[in-house]
Amino acid sequence: MLSSSIALAHMFIVGQPQTFDLTLLITGPPTFTSLAITGDDMAGTSPRTKAELGCTSVQELVITGDDLPERYIYKDSDYGVMDASLPLMNMPIIDIGRLKSSSPTGEEELENLRSALSSWGCFQAINHGIESSFLDKVRDVTKQLLELPMEEKQRYSRAPDDIEGYGNDMVLSDNQTLDWTDRLFLTVNPEDQRKLNYWPQNPEVFRETMHEHATNLRLIAEDLLKAMARSLNLEENCFLNQYGDAAIMQLRFNFYPRCPRPDLVLGLKPHADGSAITIVLQDIEVEGLQFLKDDQWGRVPIMPHALLINVGDQIEIMSNGIFKSPVHRVVTNSKRERISLAIFCSPESGKEVEPVEGLIDDKRPRLYKKVKNYVDTYFQYYQQGKRPIDAVKAINHGMTSSFLDQVHNVGKQFFALPIEEKQKYSRTVDDIEGYGNDSVLSENQTLDWTDRLYLIVNPEDQRKLKFWPKNPESFRETLHEYTVRLGLLNEFILKAMARSLSLEENSFLNQYGDGDRATMMA
Repeated sequence: MLSSSIALAHMFIVGQPQTFDLTLLITGPPTFTSLAITGDDMAGTSPRTKAELGCTSVQELVITGDDLPERYIYKDSDYGVMDASLPLMNMPIIDIGRLKSSSPTGEEELENLRSALSSWGCFQAINHGIESSFLDKVRDVTKQLLELPMEEKQRYSRAPDDIEGYGNDMVLSDNQTLDWTDRLFLTVNPEDQRKLNYWPQNPEVFRETMHEHATNLRLIAEDLLKAMARSLNLEENCFLNQYGDAAIMQLRFNFYPRCPRPDLVLGLKPHADGSAITIVLQDIEVEGLQFLKDDQWGRVPIMPHALLINVGDQIEIMSNGIFKSPVHRVVTNSKRERISLAIFCSPESGKEVEPVEGLIDDKRPRLYKKVKNYVDTYFQYYQQGKRPIDAVKAINHGMTSSFLDQVHNVGKQFFALPIEEKQKYSRTVDDIEGYGNDSVLSENQTLDWTDRLYLIVNPEDQRKLKFWPKNPESFRETLHEYTVRLGLLNEFILKAMARSLSLEENSFLNQYGDGDRATMMA
């Protein structure tokens, strides 16, 4: 654990009331208790209100043979080496059919699901109830669509102020690095929100096939939400209640043409999804999808008739950070084009999402604030290579106002004691801990107008209790509890910092050390 120390400072300012301040210095591991994500916290306005800069489709660039535009080239080393030959990941495999069973086998599969989502955030789903022949049909229809002549596909081009339709993603700034992909983006659920002017009539079976595919995946998503809840020993509908009866489901057909410089260009930049659940039907022959695990990128293996499923930010919020929304990307290649189909399942419009109460306690305080319409601002953050879930404020940190008042009060009561009582805890000449003022190291040193009590509070075995006041009576107990809570808060912040940089979430924490040994000074 981190080392922590607490400095209680009593400051006398000329002409002003005396003030009391409590500072915790943490040089070991921390834990954060909550994230606040609201529309006002996220930079910029909605993408639909921003001016857009025109952009040629990637497929047109390939057809015309133009030189690779500078705007597709990634210069940010934080994205890692764009290597299509990285090791294959040993990604978890979950049997969806077993999750519904109340037998010991079903219970074992629930535990496998919990382990997969807490450590990976994703898995390959088998025995999901969809016939292999139908998945082949979905792939075939997708391929037929994306192989249509350009002028045919452009009949379904998105409008400048709309994300739905065919083309490429919105360009929101001159500095935005572009992804090497064209896509068709459609809302499929609720059905009354479908914009059929964007739904191709060629291939002829497109609409019928995608309607059936969306219906199948809606049932899988709902079953998964129930299984996730049961895996955490929660009432099975607790996630589903936040998801709603009119969940939003959006299909994204991805087309990644051959790229002349796969070492410089990404098909999709590193990101985590803003959905609750994402279900991907991968290309049956060509790899490209990679996940970040333990700070290392790895290739996702192709399992022809499995569904690749990952949780998004909204499940991370609902699970109070237990299930992880994983960072992933798509690399390009110079030899073959690649096609995939993803469906993003998000709570119905207007639903508020927050951590389930059964996952909040003293050991795991509330990490996230209640949020509404999370996906509304997701797109612009994705285009900036940022994560909306990390647009956080250190508010709603899980400590009640009454407890913080208690912390202030014990500090104030200590400094209000008679001087001879406080001097029982005076620091020695060769020690920084204890009551008094800071060391005077030279005759020329300008002194600070403050008295203070300085204590190491973590690791616990390094506490010098001779300096810990017994008056007020609740001082030691209160300070111990405050230290524990701030240690958790600190660890959470370190994880959030890492994720905000698209790093494995423990990368800072690993250098910080075990939380029980981190140095904390009060």
